[in-house]
Amino acid sequence: MLGYVYYIALCSLTMISGCAADDKLLAFYQAEGMVIDGDLSDWPRTSKAITVTDRVINQGGKERPLSDNEISCRSAWEEGFLYLAFEVKDTKLNAVRTERDHKELYLDDMVEFLFDPMQQRANQWLPDDIVYHINILGTVKDDRGVTSGDRKDKDIAWNGVAKYALRLKGTLNDDNDVDEGYILEVAVPWEELGITPIETLTLGFNFANGDNDGKGRQLFDWKGAWPMRSPIQFGVIKLVKD
Repeated sequence: MLGYVYYIALCSLTMISGCAADDKLLAFYQAEGMVIDGDLSDWPRTSKAITVTDRVINQGGKERPLSDNEISCRSAWEEGFLYLAFEVKDTKLNAVRTERDHKELYLDDMVEFLFDPMQQRANQWLPDDIVYHINILGTVKDDRGVTSGDRKDKDIAWNGVAKYALRLKGTLNDDNDVDEGYILEVAVPWEELGITPIETLTLGFNFANGDNDGKGRQLFDWKGAWPMRSPIQFGVIKLVKD
């Protein structure tokens, strides 16, 4: 990991509304790039977010508690990086995992994002496919697919080098107050995705939010994919310049 900047701060941001039914997230060109600091004021005004709330209470035949969180995702790009900005509304900020690739990191408050860079839309987890989980402590769990496509044999030894920053709007691990949520800003190198960016390019993409309210697994995603590592169910990011 190239490193991250971690902030705990109270701040207010305007939520840009989107539609959970959309299957395309537009990434707007930003020639000068963005500073990865959890402050989204330098993002292009033309960028629009897709906003998702939990609408699935059964995944893989297993009941799970419904989350009351809301997550929005925006994207931008330049020649070196693909940028993502996540804004999460969450009234209870909780996370305890500090070990990289911890198996239960998904139980913390966290953001998950997944790429199918070659847009193969397979029902397998192939070598070009990668996933990041980042909790609100800044701990990462990441992996990529393998030639067999078997999700159980995924390459957990792979470590991504995306840069990221967190900004909390509330207090960590204190449920005696009401928090606002958090921001996660990410820059993923195109080299890591194996892509040379050009206008109109598309790549498979999905994102999810994990909510730790002490109720067990509360995880919901943009496309309602199950299993989560199922590129055939992903939406897309499309690169645009206008």
